[in-house]
Amino acid sequence: MPDVFFDKFGGLPKKISLVLERPPIFAPLTDEQLAQALDEEVERLVERARSEAATAGVAFVGAKAVLEQSFSSKSSTEEPLGRLSPQIAAKSTTVRVRAIQALQTFVKAYRAAWTSWRDGIRDVVFPAGTYALRLHSGVLCAPC
Repeated sequence: MPDVFFDKFGGLPKKISLVLERPPIFAPLTDEQLAQALDEEVERLVERARSEAATAGVAFVGAKAVLEQSFSSKSSTEEPLGRLSPQIAAKSTTVRVRAIQALQTFVKAYRAAWTSWRDGIRDVVFPAGTYALRLHSGVLCAPC
């Protein structure tokens, strides 16, 4: 990982744990009912994606065809290399790196503020540039 994109004093853990919890909205459902509801929703979304793909003239191979492929096979079409991120684009490496760092700082501050706000702390101040929550929920924001 390039040093320029990661906090030099930060650290990524070697291992993390993921705890799955049932959202409170599903408390009335049994495990079987919840599993069935999730299966039905996934099937609905898959059917919608298939329909949209068919309308767009896009074809996909099925699971059987994927499993029959060699693990070392690769796409016959090439992905263009060196494209700039649509979120941040600048010809100057210095300008691009500064913009990426500014975005990372914003995202970190926003996530911390959002977590506090989600946990009920309503006087938390969001970083300058927060838009939707300020507009729709009236959150406090730092001045620009």
